Amino acid sequence: MALTTTPTVSQPAGRRLTDPVDTVNLLAQLEGLAVYGPLTANSAGTQAAATPLRYGLNQVGTVGGANYGVVLPAAQPGCIVAVSNAGGASMQIFGQGTDTLRATAGSTGVALVNAHDMILFCVVAGRWNYVTS
Repeated sequence: MALTTTPTVSQPAGRRLTDPVDTVNLLAQLEGLAVYGPLTANSAGTQAAATPLRYGLNQVGTVGGANYGVVLPAAQPGCIVAVSNAGGASMQIFGQGTDTLRATAGSTGVALVNAHDMILFCVVAGRWNYVTS
């Protein structure tokens, strides 16, 4: 069975994206989202104490050291959170409550190294999917 590669959204003129269709659709949805930051990652290193992120685009400008962290909003279908780590160290991204980041428990979280970005999107309630750059 052949896979189709026809995007379900039209792309703006002047852009040529060669990523898989799901990524094209995801990127198209990012236009017009609210921007928050620069934020400071919390130094406590726990899900409960992490700096909260919002749906939309989040820039973390201060990451003082290892184990500093941020926590995502609840994983609800159709929601997108983009995180840019402009700080000086790797930080931990935690899920809200029992939400997971792919197969990783939200209380464990995933690392985002400095000078990198992560786009998280939710298709199924309680589970964040993501791509990093």
